Amino acid sequence: MKPLTLDIPLQFETERLVLRRPELKDVDVIHGSALAAMPALAEWMPWAELDMPRSVADEWVREVLGRWYGRTELAYMILRDGRHIGNTSVFALDWDVPRGEIGYWLRNDARGQGLMTEALAGFRDLLAERLGFQRVDLRIEEPNAPSRAVAERAGFTCEATMRRYGKFADGRFQHMCMYAWTLQESDR
Repeated sequence: MKPLTLDIPLQFETERLVLRRPELKDVDVIHGSALAAMPALAEWMPWAELDMPRSVADEWVREVLGRWYGRTELAYMILRDGRHIGNTSVFALDWDVPRGEIGYWLRNDARGQGLMTEALAGFRDLLAERLGFQRVDLRIEEPNAPSRAVAERAGFTCEATMRRYGKFADGRFQHMCMYAWTLQESDR
């Protein structure tokens, strides 16, 4: 497979959501949403800064566009009724299989409505149906019950818990749950 020749959609839809590749014009919107999500994200994400400057969002958009064109990461903004509510991306891509790992986050005020489950399932389906992915992974901190529930509702299975996999900013060790969704032989 030659990933640079793949026709990857810039946008796709689920029942209630539009997932669209970020553009430079989206920096302020992404920055605002990220700041709104930071109180919850800071507990789990080492990159989460409660007072994240706009320049971090600008740099992220520029980097993710470069990675999109190089086919090393595919990122999407999650929109509901035209409002940005979060992001998701697939990275650590292995185009020979093909497979990759998904990460995601959602604004606090969009949680509890099944929106991330819908976005994750839609993204997984796009990867499998349009790009032939055989496997999609998620790494989730063991105590992050809400994110683990999202993964399970979207059809992912916990394959392992990796002890002392990393550290939180405060020095505590992280235990990560490795979730995966695989295309079954019968699904071919």
